[in-house]
Formats: sequence, C-alpha cells, structure tokens
Amino acid sequence: MADCKGKKSVVKVRKSSRKGAFDDNRKLLHFAKVSSRKAIERAFASGVAVYYVKDGNLIKEEPNHEAQIIKEAGKKPFDLREYLCHG
Repeated sequence: MADCKGKKSVVKVRKSSRKGAFDDNRKLLHFAKVSSRKAIERAFASGVAVYYVKDGNLIKEEPNHEAQIIKEAGKKPFDLREYLCHG
C-alpha cells in the first residue's frame, strides 16, 4: 500500500466461487440485494413508509412511491481509496 497513488486499478484475487455461500462476496451481495428488495416490497404492501439516504439526503418514500426529503444527511461520501492511502 506504499504507492497507492501510482496504482489506480483494483486487483481481483479470486475468480472461483468459494465452497460456503456465506464466504463468497458475490453471493452475499446477491442475498443482501434480494432480501432488501423483498423487505421494501413487504413494507409497501403493509402501508409502511421506507427511509433511505440518497445523494446526501434522508428520503422518506411512501407506499404510493411519493418521495419526500426529510433532511440533509450532512456527510460527504466516504472515499475508501483516500482513506486507505491517507490522502
């Protein structure tokens, strides 16, 4: 990590899937995506609003998909490369 500024690409270490589903990052991302979508659908079906952060704003979305900005989150996006390379 000494020369982070020189390297601008990400190196893939493992291309094959791992034995356990919960050890494989791709499968975990897929599970998270599917389960969050199902949770949002269930919330809308039961008439409950969903809250999330988008573009630095806290958004409230009603079951009829009407979105309302609640407040600004006040945080700038986290830059992992800058954090790991210390600026």
